[in-house]
Amino acid sequence: PAAQKEAMAEHIAALDFVSVRDEPSLAFLHSLGKGLGSRARLAPDPAWLFEDDLPDVGPVMRAEGVLPDTKLAGVLFPPWGRYGECLERWLFPILREEGYHIVSVIDPNPRTDVDLAGRVLTPFEWWSVIRELDFLVTVRTHPSIAALKYGTALFNLDITAMMNRCDHSKSRDMLAHFGLEDCCVYQRSQFTEREVTAALRHCLERTWDWRE
Repeated sequence: PAAQKEAMAEHIAALDFVSVRDEPSLAFLHSLGKGLGSRARLAPDPAWLFEDDLPDVGPVMRAEGVLPDTKLAGVLFPPWGRYGECLERWLFPILREEGYHIVSVIDPNPRTDVDLAGRVLTPFEWWSVIRELDFLVTVRTHPSIAALKYGTALFNLDITAMMNRCDHSKSRDMLAHFGLEDCCVYQRSQFTEREVTAALRHCLERTWDWRE
């Protein structure tokens, strides 16, 4: 209704910053007038728009036992429940076989080689940890954004989509923008040891060209 669009335009015009996820949303802002569409930033997720320098977490990682020149794989998933227990049992042997030291990121896991989860870090300090990794296994979207922004190869398992039996995945849709949809498993039927381990090996072996 016209009255509702007018009210929306008034409220949106009062904002200092506007971000939209997709082209239809951007077109809608244009339809509201007042130059709202030209002010908006288009991004799959607002976290993409963070541009500041990240803090140095090298001292924190060294204090926790990370040695220089160590090949690091971060794991960011809870190590309990059906999904977490399976992922640990399926993925840890492959990562260690490939020479990685496994670092727990945010979620505590005493079975990793380095457990950083006890550290109280800011969100962007955690992003710095992800930047220092050589590879990341995550079940969340925002860590995937950090990995892509700072050149860390990744494997995303959208267990939220699996648990809700969704026919789409926010993480996969975002990765598809960069031709990386093959780096996300999100369908419940895909959650088997054979398919998940094959997907992990594919991500470990694929070419990651950060210049493209």
